[in-house]
Amino acid sequence: GRGKENVDEVGAMTIKARAT
Repeated sequence: GRGKENVDEVGAMTIKARAT
């Protein structure tokens, strides 16, 4: 995504990374 959407995408990836 772009701008604000990018923040959500990165956040989701970070959450998954921590959950793993």
